[in-house]
Amino acid sequence: MNKSNTTKRVNPVANNKPLESKIKSNGFSDKAAGFGRDLLKIVRYVIFFSLMVLRVPLTFVSHIAIGLSFIIIPVAYFVDAPNKVIYFMLGFDVVLFGLMWFYDSLLFAVSPEKIILGGDAGRYN
Repeated sequence: MNKSNTTKRVNPVANNKPLESKIKSNGFSDKAAGFGRDLLKIVRYVIFFSLMVLRVPLTFVSHIAIGLSFIIIPVAYFVDAPNKVIYFMLGFDVVLFGLMWFYDSLLFAVSPEKIILGGDAGRYN
């Protein structure tokens, strides 16, 4: 077997240089990339805090609506209202609960920093 015909495999880290130095820049400097990251973080903060401000009245209104529907359900049962009313109010509660759950998960997804739930925050450092 002739060694000149065999293909040589190239190891990107063969000369002990980091892989980042082998990747060519697309014309953007590190300063521009840093500016883009900072701009994205600012936008995430603005979105996150505006959603947090809107969360207060939304949770207040949803808790009032859920509380009123849980008062209406037994009243509708004892007044012999049609079952449609009871099922509608139960469905309304489930949908409202699901929307608030989705809103909170959206807050977690948009948050610019890691959010730790619970009292053992020091454990994760």
